[in-house]
Amino acid sequence: MHANPGDWLVVEGRATVRRGLIEEVHGADGGPPFFVHWLDNGHRALIFPGPEAYVLSAEELRAHESGCHYRKIGLSEPVDRQRRP
Repeated sequence: MHANPGDWLVVEGRATVRRGLIEEVHGADGGPPFFVHWLDNGHRALIFPGPEAYVLSAEELRAHESGCHYRKIGLSEPVDRQRRP
């Protein structure tokens, strides 16, 4: 996993999806850990992302959201996940 400052870290858990702005990249060649500002609670933390996380550039996030992949309710959450039983 690689990132640049200004990219977004998206973590898809079983019940929630979190997004955080990557403010700093501390690993070699753009790798973790990342210093992330979480949108849901405003906290900032140094993160080593797990397997449920992925990085999107600002452009990719905009394209992802404008393509109706996400529905905005506070935090964005996948529409597909909401329809599953």
